[in-house]
Amino acid sequence: MMIIYIVVGITFSAVTTGAMMMLMAEENEKKTLRGLMLSPASFMDIIIGKSLATTLLTVVSLLISLLIMGSGALLNLQAIIGLFLLFFFFLFLGVGIGLFVKTVGITTAYLMPIMFVFGFTPMIDFLGFAKDSLTVRIANILPIPQLIEMGHSRSWMPILWVGIWMLAAAIFSFICYKKVRTDE
Repeated sequence: MMIIYIVVGITFSAVTTGAMMMLMAEENEKKTLRGLMLSPASFMDIIIGKSLATTLLTVVSLLISLLIMGSGALLNLQAIIGLFLLFFFFLFLGVGIGLFVKTVGITTAYLMPIMFVFGFTPMIDFLGFAKDSLTVRIANILPIPQLIEMGHSRSWMPILWVGIWMLAAAIFSFICYKKVRTDE
């Protein structure tokens, strides 16, 4: 289960967050982001428009990865809901950070911490930390370890936590949008 969610985390952090950051950074770099923000399009219109290609890339990447692994562990309602929430978490995180990235090239500098903190979180077990250490306790609150816990326990509480993370990322993204819109 851990390996499956590591692949999911890498896919979502690299493809979903990375693509959204690059799309937003490209708008920023070409100086078209301001015009897009001041157009009659709402925040959700902009996000939906930009996220269509990202969604397609993410779904294809994830399906190919899971087919290669031969994993059917994510083919239940609970896991699918968790994956949707996780997708939106990474999508909103990419939008929020992408609004401040000035060039496409610099997105990799912002993407690496996101991949390590959120995408590779399950690998913390391999670093030799004690199970009761603060680092492990903090890591276990993050979204992907919550979904691993859901896979083991079949509890719905981890879905709630991932939903909270998704909501926090959506709020972060919206605050960043408002700030960039009023600053420029």
